[in-house]
Amino acid sequence: MGLLTKVLDPFIRRFGVRIVKFGMVGATGTLLSLFLYWLFNEMFLLHYMISAAISNEVPVFTNFGLNQLWTFGDRPAGRRHVWHRLAKYHAVVLAGIIIHLAVLFALTDFLLIDKYVSYIIAVIVAFFWNYLFSSRWAWKA
Repeated sequence: MGLLTKVLDPFIRRFGVRIVKFGMVGATGTLLSLFLYWLFNEMFLLHYMISAAISNEVPVFTNFGLNQLWTFGDRPAGRRHVWHRLAKYHAVVLAGIIIHLAVLFALTDFLLIDKYVSYIIAVIVAFFWNYLFSSRWAWKA
């Protein structure tokens, strides 16, 4: 049994395969957004909150596609319904971005935690919102 299997197996048994898939898709989006966050902060010298807002929006579409095909692939939708589902997912993620930005701001400006550490913590907090409302509303069975 590999290390990844040992780590994921108890989590899968407790919460199910779908949340693990959603988390893996989210991790790919997080890597992209974290790179963009760094790029906008360090190369373009944007304020960390502006960098966070922009960098969170970019992976929305790649994450939607991966979730549509893999995470929620058992909940098919016709062509017209895919656009409706994308709109619902985007609404969920926009609320998640607001949560992310609020946590990022509180941790960075009030608790004086490094902006990159704060960014990762904010991602984890927003993850639970995004999963709950994506699975129960955007991809409602």
